[in-house]
Amino acid sequence: MRSWTKVTQPWLVTVDRRSLDLMRKRRHFIVRRRDELQIEAELRPSTREDGLRWARDWAPRWPAAMAYEDAHWDWAELIELALALPLRFACYSLLADRRLQGLRFLEVSEDEVHLYGTHALRVSTAPWNRAPELAYRGVGSLLVAAGLWRSHADGHGGQMHCSSLPGAERFHRRNGMVRFDGVDEEGLARYRFMTGRSQIYLERLRRDGYWEESES
Repeated sequence: MRSWTKVTQPWLVTVDRRSLDLMRKRRHFIVRRRDELQIEAELRPSTREDGLRWARDWAPRWPAAMAYEDAHWDWAELIELALALPLRFACYSLLADRRLQGLRFLEVSEDEVHLYGTHALRVSTAPWNRAPELAYRGVGSLLVAAGLWRSHADGHGGQMHCSSLPGAERFHRRNGMVRFDGVDEEGLARYRFMTGRSQIYLERLRRDGYWEESES
């Protein structure tokens, strides 16, 4: 995996208003599978407290014998990076039922953002949202949407690209992303959302009840 220098100087910690305002225009929902109840979720920029939630609630639950492809990602460090360099990175958290349900890490400038739109670098859902428990439905879908909404906010028209872990390729194809440009330097397949497909994706999520425009 690519590595970045960890930056923690307090004078670099600023707030990107686009990250604060992006999600306020909408209400978000996930579904609790045990009773099919729709639960309102909060989708917002990640905070250091979310890093503590990850360390407390997620990390101890990764079974040592199970090879989750993203289990080695340090989300507390990624959140710090987004806080320190908000003009280059953004991190979003999805919370519902008083728990951290998922996290999304984006590159919003530099690299190939000017060519292919927002760079979706990392996405993870909580251990209880994976097999065999599968407690909630819609977490991963809303985290994908967070990247598309940020792409629109930054003037990229919903374009977004990523390098996919092998286990996520089916998810990307099912949601309308297409392969492009071979593989990256780590041998991972590259996928992208074009403007038209991203609009179809967001509209499908709205129609299925995972988000709606906020009246506030």
